[in-house]
Amino acid sequence: AKHLRKHIQQTFLQFGHMKEDDCICKFFEILRAVSDFQQEHYKCELGQGWTITVELVIGSHGIGQVMNKDGPISLAEFNQIKAINFTHSEGDSKASLQLDIEGAPQPLTITGSSLAMVESLADLIDGYCRLENETTSSFISRPKRDHELPDLPHR
Repeated sequence: AKHLRKHIQQTFLQFGHMKEDDCICKFFEILRAVSDFQQEHYKCELGQGWTITVELVIGSHGIGQVMNKDGPISLAEFNQIKAINFTHSEGDSKASLQLDIEGAPQPLTITGSSLAMVESLADLIDGYCRLENETTSSFISRPKRDHELPDLPHR
């Protein structure tokens, strides 16, 4: 315990003089060596009708598919995505996204194992699309609900 305490104090002294912004940058530099937080991985299915199970990688580079150890193969860049169409059937645990990609003959269909997973994936892709296109408008089209939520009570 004494050795650990001394090591922590020495480490703190190395960073104690740094400005806040420099500390944040150093933190992420150290974190990057431990965890790849710059991309998200999703196990999902690609295609419509017939599907294949893949590992998608979403990061600043775009959307890729992990094929081997050489890295992901690009499926789309965020500036190519024109719309994100969200579909979910009541009673079905799975949900799907269709990405309308500029220049592609058909949309890229991504199906996930749960509604929550597909919503998370849609929000992540939407955020990158907004950044890439410098807009606050969402690219997501969500399906119409069978019923509307009730109005809030008036005071």
